[in-house]
Amino acid sequence: MLTLRGFSLIWLATFLLTGLWPSAVFPATDSPLVFLHCWAETSGRKTPEVHQIIRTIIPNAKIQTPGLPAGTCLESLLSSHSPPDLLTSWAGARIQCLVNKTAITPIDTLWAKTDLDKAFPPSISEACTVKGHKYALPVAMHPVVFFYNKRILAQHGIMPPTTWKQFIAACDQLKSAGIPPFALGSKAGWPAQFWFDALLLRTAGPKYRQALMENRASYRDPQVKKVFTIWKSLLDAKYFNTSPDALDWEEAARLVHDGKAAMTLSESRIITIFEKKLNWRQGTDFDFFPFPIMDESIARIPFGPLDVIAVASKARREKALEALIHFAAPGPQMALSRSAGALSPSRLIPLTFYSPMQRRLLHAIRVAPHWAFNYDLATPPEMARLGLAAFADFIKNPMTINSILNALADRIHEQIHTIR
Repeated sequence: MLTLRGFSLIWLATFLLTGLWPSAVFPATDSPLVFLHCWAETSGRKTPEVHQIIRTIIPNAKIQTPGLPAGTCLESLLSSHSPPDLLTSWAGARIQCLVNKTAITPIDTLWAKTDLDKAFPPSISEACTVKGHKYALPVAMHPVVFFYNKRILAQHGIMPPTTWKQFIAACDQLKSAGIPPFALGSKAGWPAQFWFDALLLRTAGPKYRQALMENRASYRDPQVKKVFTIWKSLLDAKYFNTSPDALDWEEAARLVHDGKAAMTLSESRIITIFEKKLNWRQGTDFDFFPFPIMDESIARIPFGPLDVIAVASKARREKALEALIHFAAPGPQMALSRSAGALSPSRLIPLTFYSPMQRRLLHAIRVAPHWAFNYDLATPPEMARLGLAAFADFIKNPMTINSILNALADRIHEQIHTIR
């Protein structure tokens, strides 16, 4: 069967015949539509594969699909003389930043015309709204959970823990058996943020966390110090693999696969690593469980990236909107989520599309009252860089909590005044 990274052409034909794909055909014109994306870099898909998927979603269109080069300033490209028409980004602070710089334009007309409030739940719709206007179309969400080696937990009679007490007991049992409970590959900086996010959400709750992300709370607060103290206790207990800063996130996934660690806290795109690169099967070789409850009074809030598509302010607006509307249909939503190990944010996707493991993951999301974004997508980019650097310093030297948090608070304060 011919596939595009799990995107079967036979499967595509089924969408076309069952009406799950948009029936309209994008009109061909002499001037190609420019769709700037970062999907090849962030999802493990190769640029030609991304191009083919986009071309399938927008049939008969003349379209260019350049990938955003690493280290390139997106805002500079959007303000250039040759800006893209469409671009990928993430809901949360990234979209807010683009709106503040008038780099993208509202899509309220498209949202109302296609009645997208029926397709997307309120939490997702809210995530795409800035100052009362819709600015982005959501296409894939990547929940952060623990992915674990089923064989290892079964061999030691460990059930996926739901409480912190059960969690620590499982960690102690695994460590006694000579197996590090956690694999972490923080070489690129960002994977460590998931530990800060999860611990803060489970101990201080989403309202406090949002205040911290918006700089209405301080990194000197006791809520933040509590997170780092708990995090330090996990490091001190030797629950993590050695030298996490020497590995990337894919190498951490391989540790779990090889039985050299029991689990890893990761976003769901790790599924593509397990399945496509390591030949593991969902529900048989690996599975997931949400971060355990630490305080019964605090709701279990799911978090992770929400991929979106936006229209650039300098775009050929009518043409861009005609293209964008195709990505709201169930077929394209399924294509994009399937090829990236993600879940579609659309409620119109039939549950039969998902694997049993993904259905359980989706249920955990849908019963939650809120969706939070991971750290570097929840706070402005300038602040996120400072925070990620502080997390990296902490992983290397967890003995210096106070100095790290004081320095981070000072740098955040300086950055706020610089921006103003």
